[in-house]
Amino acid sequence: TRLERGSRAPSRRWKFAATTFDSSARMALFGGCAGTKIRDVLDDLWVFEPTRGRHAGRWRPVRTEDPPAARRGHVVAANSTHLIVFGGKTFVPREGARVLTDLWALPLAALRGGGDSQAFRWTQGASIPTEPRWGSTGTVLRSPDDGREVLGVFGGRVWSAGGYTYFNDLWLYDFRKDVWYHVDPPLPAPEARDHHGAAAVGGDLYIFGGRVKATRQAGATLGDVWSYSLSTGRWTQHPRRGELVPAPRF
Repeated sequence: TRLERGSRAPSRRWKFAATTFDSSARMALFGGCAGTKIRDVLDDLWVFEPTRGRHAGRWRPVRTEDPPAARRGHVVAANSTHLIVFGGKTFVPREGARVLTDLWALPLAALRGGGDSQAFRWTQGASIPTEPRWGSTGTVLRSPDDGREVLGVFGGRVWSAGGYTYFNDLWLYDFRKDVWYHVDPPLPAPEARDHHGAAAVGGDLYIFGGRVKATRQAGATLGDVWSYSLSTGRWTQHPRRGELVPAPRF
């Protein structure tokens, strides 16, 4: 896909977060970091839209009222009505880095263009009632019981007591009730990790890989696959079969 001539685009960055919305017809990107220092975090919001039969596309900045704090290593997801931003790490003057627990929602109508996006405001939801974290994943799942949408947040890490603490807990955020639920399934369960991959497949949450410690030692990165079922309330590990499998990574 080529970027249309004259189209603006987001500045170079890393540790941003993005998601598709409107049945994967568009992509939204929020935040990230322009450099290697935490003070370089960003709070801009962009939408990418394919054009010309998906062989070209354009970026479009979206300006809204009172955006969430600039951050990196956060979660961006979209349910059927809203764009969601959760957690990550920000920079506070005279304090330095601060790891976040907050959650924000913006109506998808603000991302579709054709109107005044500044008329739309972010709404702050309930903060996750546990340790702050970054490098976690957030995946929108649909309850098999009543069809309600929830955000499944898994893993992440935080610096504490002179070292990193990694998490393997699973939290579900109910969009309708604005409430977090801690899931405590029976063992076995995935190892604690951060910067892993996650996706919804067939209504279940799947995770892959990630990092268990901030070193280059063997075993510091993972290549395992697990799935969590809302129906059974259990984790399932999927063995690596065959020779052509992804190498461990984060």
